[in-house]
This record gives sequence, structure tokens and C-alpha cells, in this order.
Amino acid sequence: MNKYFTSTAYNNIVIWFLSHICLPISYFLNSLSFSPNTITLLSFFSWTIGCKFLIEENLNFFCFFLIFSIIFDFCDGQVSRISKKINTTNLNVDHLSDIIKISLLFLSFGILLNSRDYWILIFITNSLYLFFCVLHAEIGKLNSKLKIKNIRQ
Repeated sequence: MNKYFTSTAYNNIVIWFLSHICLPISYFLNSLSFSPNTITLLSFFSWTIGCKFLIEENLNFFCFFLIFSIIFDFCDGQVSRISKKINTTNLNVDHLSDIIKISLLFLSFGILLNSRDYWILIFITNSLYLFFCVLHAEIGKLNSKLKIKNIRQ
């Protein structure tokens, strides 16, 4: 098993494919001394520009910037593993960026479609997504505390 891939890459063909495409890019970004958080910001800005093009109904540029954002999103984790940089703060920039990007995509579709029914659907899906993210983070913290407690016993 390659130490620069997550275990998910071996169970999911799409993640496996993207991981293999992004690994050379990750080595290149690491050689330029890009930090994982800088790459996350590049991903966020690419996504934001893509959403702008979605609102303007320019789907070619939307797809172009969306693909760049996904590539950068894969590269930030790989660069983190390559450079052995561990996040020591309580702020997880990558996770926060992902939450904002999905919310921004929902908002862009709402502006593009501009219908009350779509706005209601977007509000519900965005609320459920944010609820899931918060719940997932809290369960992760609980699991970490339980692991620490079990190790101490």
C-alpha cells in the first residue's frame, strides 16, 4: 500500500484514479514549497471562480475550474503526507473549505435557477449537509476521546 494514498483509494476506483493523477502534481507542488493550506486555498479560489461561471451560465469554464479545484483538493492531502506536515491547530482548513465550497455550489445553483421551489430545496439540502458535517465532526471527536480513554486503561 502506497503511504501517500489513503485506504479509500484502494476501495474506490474514482479516488484511486484521481490519486494516481494527482501524485506527480503533489510532488511538483511540494518541490515549490506549497503548504497543504495554500493548496486548499487554491482549491477554494478555483471553486469560487467556477461558481461565478456557473451563475453566468458558462458551463465550459465552470467545469474547467471545478476540475482544477478537485485536483487541488486531492493534492493538499498528498502534499501533507509527502511533507509530513501535521495540522497542530484546532482549525481544519481543508474541512472548512469543503463545507463552504458545497454551500457555495448550492447557492450558485439557486441563483442560476431562481425559483422558489429550488430555493426551498437548496435550503433543505444545504441545512442537512451542514448538519451532517457538524455531526460527523462531533462523532470524530467522541471516537478520539474514547480511543484515548481505552489506551490509558
